[in-house]
Amino acid sequence: MEKQIRKFVDILKIELRDLEQDIHTLSTALADKLKEKEITNFVYKENTALLMREVRLVKEAMKDLNNFDFAQYEEIDPFIDDLQELFHNHLNSSAFPQAIHVLLTRKIEKVRDYIKL
Repeated sequence: MEKQIRKFVDILKIELRDLEQDIHTLSTALADKLKEKEITNFVYKENTALLMREVRLVKEAMKDLNNFDFAQYEEIDPFIDDLQELFHNHLNSSAFPQAIHVLLTRKIEKVRDYIKL
């Protein structure tokens, strides 16, 4: 089972890096919209600040994942449940946007579904 959990962790890391890149892409798109005067400077700054908070949470999630002791788990589902709880606790204890929780949960579920194939 440890092999399956390690596989889950490795794939989730890839998904989290992908999510971080997606957020940076959104930030670049915002800069382009500002340049084209499609949005105001205020909207740009607010949205960029939100995106940077999301990036920070993704980085914290990666750090948590790297430090998570998964050797104690014999089954993958309890591991995933505890990992989700850890991410949820980070979200609740900080000023992170709720949307990032949804994105993290989707990534976790996507990898869970893939691993169970």
